[in-house]
Amino acid sequence: MTVLETYKKEFKEILPALRGGQNMARARERGMERFVFLGGIPGPKAEDWRYSDLRAIRARHLSRPKRPLAQTVPRFEPLTRWPLVAVLNGKILGSAPALEGVEILGAEQALEKIPVWADEYFSPGMEESPLERLNLALSEGGLFINIAKNAVLEGLEIIFLEGGDKKNAHHLRNFIGLEAGATAQILFRTISLEKNPGWTNMVSNFSLSEGAHLSLVCDFEQKEKSFLTGRNFVKVDKRASFSQVSLALGLTAHRFETEVNLMGKGADARLFAALLAGRGEAVDFVTRIHHSRPQAKSRQTVRAVAGFEGKTAFQGRVVVEENAQKTVAHQNCSNLILDPSGEVNIKPELLIFADDVVCSHGATVGEIDEVALFYMMQRGIPKAEAKAILVRAFLGDVVESLENEVLRSYFEDKIEAWMKQSMDRKQR
Repeated sequence: MTVLETYKKEFKEILPALRGGQNMARARERGMERFVFLGGIPGPKAEDWRYSDLRAIRARHLSRPKRPLAQTVPRFEPLTRWPLVAVLNGKILGSAPALEGVEILGAEQALEKIPVWADEYFSPGMEESPLERLNLALSEGGLFINIAKNAVLEGLEIIFLEGGDKKNAHHLRNFIGLEAGATAQILFRTISLEKNPGWTNMVSNFSLSEGAHLSLVCDFEQKEKSFLTGRNFVKVDKRASFSQVSLALGLTAHRFETEVNLMGKGADARLFAALLAGRGEAVDFVTRIHHSRPQAKSRQTVRAVAGFEGKTAFQGRVVVEENAQKTVAHQNCSNLILDPSGEVNIKPELLIFADDVVCSHGATVGEIDEVALFYMMQRGIPKAEAKAILVRAFLGDVVESLENEVLRSYFEDKIEAWMKQSMDRKQR
């Protein structure tokens, strides 16, 4: 029996036990149908997936968690003093914080209580993805957050904790909506609790109404030999703005997609990402920016570092529709190779169907500046420390985009720790 046939058989068996009511059941069936139609889990022959090594996912039987899940909060350290929501394998632990103008529910509870949001929750985005369709079919748990009109959420830390048998797959689905004029800062963190915890596949849909502003920070942390795939789909209405800063390092296999639809005049999106991969690590960062209406702006800034036997990839596509005149879109990806065995892949794309736009993309690949390295060593700075300083400077555009000082310091410390670990692995 092939893996695809296994999924179909398993889906029929578990569908009655999956929550969500009849509407959700029909959506799940459509999701599985599309997943099968699209060929299942993509392989390297699929152009958009050529840099994502999903062989281990395709080769093993991945199922729902069969053992009881812990209901107590495992030990972990919050990064901020913001209100905290901890989610273990898709279920909120304890009680969600009570915040003025903010509603926080488990996704399954929200679909029963607020069915009007179902279409947003089920949305596949602008470009259909087989892993997103599989997520819809098998998702169990996640978050629903709605921020009321003109409400201000100064900060919310959300920690997604994953654990269980190594054969398990956790498909989480979230929806976060900002009503007109709302403002929010949100930190997304993913943390694995055990080695070989299997595969986490998370989809998050965001909806920003007119004049809303969302600042999102994504920090990914997985145990060795685990697999993490994620997808953010963001709809940005007129005069609304979306900012996302992502840090991906120390990940065995990671693919993260961000798709933004700029749907209104004056909509704005800014994406920043720092990607670092060393021995046994691979990161594939994918962006899709759709300019659907006039006078919208987007900017992408990506910095990738490939250490000893590390692999990074950036695939960025900007689509400017025919009626999206006066668009301003810029994309820049700079890559640093620390060792000849490192590998970087870059695939920038601009698809422009309007004639009155300002669009650009740039990509560079280079090595450590040996002159600067020599200069620093001559002044008594050890070589490893000098390299770390140069890498931090290279990533400065991304790290400095963080307005929160605590998060900025955390990113800097995490990058420094990765540098030390990467150097240690090379010496083994």
